[in-house]
Amino acid sequence: MLSLKSILIIALCPLLMLPLFFIIPLVRVIRVVTYVTWYSDGRVESVTDEVVVWVTPYQYLFGGELFFDVIDLDTLKGILEKVCFKEEYRPPRAKIGCGEKSAILMKYLEGKGCKVSMGRGNLSIDDEAIPHAWVLVHLRNGTYVIEVNAESGYASIVGTVKEAAESATQKYTEKERWGMKKVEKEYGDFTKNPLNYLEEKK
Repeated sequence: MLSLKSILIIALCPLLMLPLFFIIPLVRVIRVVTYVTWYSDGRVESVTDEVVVWVTPYQYLFGGELFFDVIDLDTLKGILEKVCFKEEYRPPRAKIGCGEKSAILMKYLEGKGCKVSMGRGNLSIDDEAIPHAWVLVHLRNGTYVIEVNAESGYASIVGTVKEAAESATQKYTEKERWGMKKVEKEYGDFTKNPLNYLEEKK
């Protein structure tokens, strides 16, 4: 006959296993992610990345938030509406340039599940072309240009790469495209902690 102690141990075992199942990431998963990039000159490029993530047994068996990337425009808009640059990093007081600010926002968005790059080239306004950098977010239906230099401190979605390149008012001419590895190499100090420069809104 089982003792009371044995019965309690048997009863508590499932409860003790719950943290292992729902909370503790024990399963190593290699995610193969393919995304398509649209360039301003009409080229289309498909890139496949392998990303290693650790997930809980529950997420592995039933899916979970770690398996979902930001792939739609509405989700991206929702993220951008809740974060802005701190006042000291907004025009005209900003002491950092568009490259640094783009790197900061890229790192922040990557942490939110976005696939990002940096576009570098010229921004043409009223027939004047100035060197510029901007954020590119790769979504399911296209690659979008994100402008970081608004006086409000909030980043804005300009449109797809094609729309931004063909705009009659603000034309973005892309000459280079940098991935996160190169951005971190060039702007390492700015990508260590994006929240040193950004503030999240409730």
